[in-house]
Amino acid sequence: MSTNEQAYSINESNIERMSEQINEYMSGLDMDPGIRYRIQFAMDELLLRIADHFGNDKEVGLRMGRQFGSPVIIISFMGERFDPTDDAAAGIDPDNAMSAWERNILVNIGVQPVYQYRNGVNIVRLRLRRQGNTMLRNLAIAIVLAVVLGVAGQFLLPEGAKTFISESLLKPLFDAFLGILSTIACMMIFLSIATGIGGIDDLQTLGLLGKKVLTRFLLMTFGAGVVTAVIGRFLFSLSAGAAEGSSGVEDIIGMVLAMLPGDPVTPFLNCDFMQIIILGGAVGIAVLILGGQMETLHTVLIQADQLIQFIMEKVCSAIPILVFILLSQQIISGEVASYLKAWKPLLIFAGIGVIFLMVEVMAVSLRFKIPLGRYLKKTMSCFITGLTTASAVAVFTMNMETCEKKLGVKKKLTAFGVPMGNVLYMPMSAVGFMLAIYYMAEFGGVPVPIAWIIMAAFVSGILALAMPPIPGGSLTCYGIIVSQLGIPADCVAVVTGLALLFDFMATAVNVATLQTELVRLAGDMEMLDTEVLLAEQEK
Repeated sequence: MSTNEQAYSINESNIERMSEQINEYMSGLDMDPGIRYRIQFAMDELLLRIADHFGNDKEVGLRMGRQFGSPVIIISFMGERFDPTDDAAAGIDPDNAMSAWERNILVNIGVQPVYQYRNGVNIVRLRLRRQGNTMLRNLAIAIVLAVVLGVAGQFLLPEGAKTFISESLLKPLFDAFLGILSTIACMMIFLSIATGIGGIDDLQTLGLLGKKVLTRFLLMTFGAGVVTAVIGRFLFSLSAGAAEGSSGVEDIIGMVLAMLPGDPVTPFLNCDFMQIIILGGAVGIAVLILGGQMETLHTVLIQADQLIQFIMEKVCSAIPILVFILLSQQIISGEVASYLKAWKPLLIFAGIGVIFLMVEVMAVSLRFKIPLGRYLKKTMSCFITGLTTASAVAVFTMNMETCEKKLGVKKKLTAFGVPMGNVLYMPMSAVGFMLAIYYMAEFGGVPVPIAWIIMAAFVSGILALAMPPIPGGSLTCYGIIVSQLGIPADCVAVVTGLALLFDFMATAVNVATLQTELVRLAGDMEMLDTEVLLAEQEK
């Protein structure tokens, strides 16, 4: 830690003083004001809960600084075990309490602290996520340097030197980095599925709300991948690949049988994506069925998920290096012409995004009789923020405020639907993965029988849910794609630029259509204030 711990007696004046210090610390981190306000409010609430439980004389320690390069805020206090982040332990009404699964979502996007009890000390730690602007700047620098050095190398270096740099230096570095990303991504997917299924019991406490939102989001995400798989099959030059006279049934049966793991270790050693999904599902179902008997395991899985998310975030900070290596290798080797055909998937993606967005917005406008221009004016700031940052985290607080205060979605649905949507509502991300898969298959001459297409659509949906919510986060998933679908690893280079552009457009459309879906859900469930929705926006 870069700062020492300060001790306070937890009374009203000291809580206010600690709140001011926390806000001052976050102000120096160039954080989004909305996220900063939400975090400050959450920390104030935790301090009040500690005071209510132990009394005003309780001594509390406050530390702020960096751990492993990430800014953190830590509150600690000695005594009996008391988790102030647990709504149930704090005596909150069960109908308004947050489940462990919901808390895990908020922890992973950096707006909810985690609790730990160690050697008689209660510890509440909030790890603040980096904002998207730093990543965007680093990506821009990486692209410029790659172009400058790549062009210089293409014209100034002899053929032998260019071959050595491209094939013996840059390509092995790229392959090694891709392998690291694939390994971490496989563990992340396993834990996401296991904790997600294991937490369904928590969602059931929310009754119809949890079931409706969960079902709607997953159908939209996987449905988008399936629709794109059908449309894209006719827009790319692909070979069917099935044997003469074959209906593809044998391929589908073989695909299903290949998904079954022979043991719990080999899938992780081989990074077998589908078998890891099966294992994650099996563990999650076991936790769900056994309930309280597996509570400790579920807690361990959630903590492991947070650890892997942290590791992936650190690895993702090196994505600009990956982009630099890929672009440099392509330019030096003279293969930059492969990017000239990238207009096709980009144009298809933009077309699908525009049509999808307009259909969603028109559906809300017609159903609730709100003028189209008025609705767009209310939601435009979120759309622009998503488009310019490619980060769902950066727009999170703004999205919460827009849904509740401008669109009239009740607080209970907003507080549940927006965090869940940040993880489970990713239709345009699934579209982007599916189009990238088809483009790589076309470029690499990969045969695409019907079983392959089904697998690709499923992979697109899963990866859309699993990828890190940061600019360039989708690049962490392409190692899984090429290994699972038999695409040459070299093909990843041709979609690097596409993946980055897809991230920006996908974030904007995902955020905008998440708002329309929540408005429609709110209307279905009588959780919509139509007066707020129809009201003119204040200037």
